[in-house]
Amino acid sequence: MPHINHISLHNFRSFAEASCRLSPLTLVVGRNNVGKSNFMRAFQAHADCCAKPSSESLLSESHYQTREKIEPDTVTVELGWSDDRRVIASSILDENGLLIVVPAFPEIYSLDPAKIGAAESEPSPGVIPRVFADGKGVTAVLRMLMQGNSEMRQRFQTIERQWRQCVPEVKTIHLPPTGPSLLMVEQDGISHSVPLNDLSDGARLILGILTIVHQQTPPPLILLEDLDHRIHARLFSTLVSFMRDLIRSGAVQQIIATTHNPYLVDEFLEMPQSVVIVEKTEGRSTLVNMDERLARFLEKEESLELPLGQILFSGLADAPPPARVPVSKNTAST
Repeated sequence: MPHINHISLHNFRSFAEASCRLSPLTLVVGRNNVGKSNFMRAFQAHADCCAKPSSESLLSESHYQTREKIEPDTVTVELGWSDDRRVIASSILDENGLLIVVPAFPEIYSLDPAKIGAAESEPSPGVIPRVFADGKGVTAVLRMLMQGNSEMRQRFQTIERQWRQCVPEVKTIHLPPTGPSLLMVEQDGISHSVPLNDLSDGARLILGILTIVHQQTPPPLILLEDLDHRIHARLFSTLVSFMRDLIRSGAVQQIIATTHNPYLVDEFLEMPQSVVIVEKTEGRSTLVNMDERLARFLEKEESLELPLGQILFSGLADAPPPARVPVSKNTAST
């Protein structure tokens, strides 16, 4: 599946000069205030420039040390692709001629649990609903999938099934027969349905993430801030597995997510190239892939002695990095 496989930043926000490789599923890590959100905004800026080409369109995003310059090439965001594509968002029509509204630039999803499952009005005629950056739209999307054709109902059933895997006490999601159009949930041991907003923030956030990736037309690039937010660590493996399966199937092209949780990083032990470390030194943010950082410390026959997340958050992601990483020698069994 085509995806963005490289990004280079020059004088963009907190990045003076930085680049890294990207995978179909990429995890972005780093301390607070090192530039993770600025990194995510770079994809928006690139798509916005593609939609509205201008030699000065990025000047307002320049690094603070270059803000007085006015040269058109002061600020650049360059993306490399696994094929010949050059756009990451557009407005398109589905096979029935209905307008699928896609933002001019990819949204950074920072979900508010209070917006997920709240009462929502019907979308305008001919417009397919979508999930917005804060989680608004989940009710409208699920309502459409519940009431749609067989392909849409299958999407809804997949969301419901995967949500039950994460929240086992949930039985079904449905709309009330009368009254406001909000999401209701049946649960084990409870004789009556309850509004979705009666459930925990974590349960609602998981449903929001699943709805984003399974909506009728997922964004070509899904940007998720704080993927671990309020979600139990035991569910990270399940969520990452869902996302990888969607990418392998071609249902989703690319997901980039930020995290502060070492247990989520552990899910990328076999793919350290898919972890991007953001660091900052003297006001300048930098990027490095985890496999490149590890290569500085590991010999050919060495392996990590601790889980990847524990090593990363014990100092490997900080600038400057530690002098040595705990490793163990691989030995052949006798």
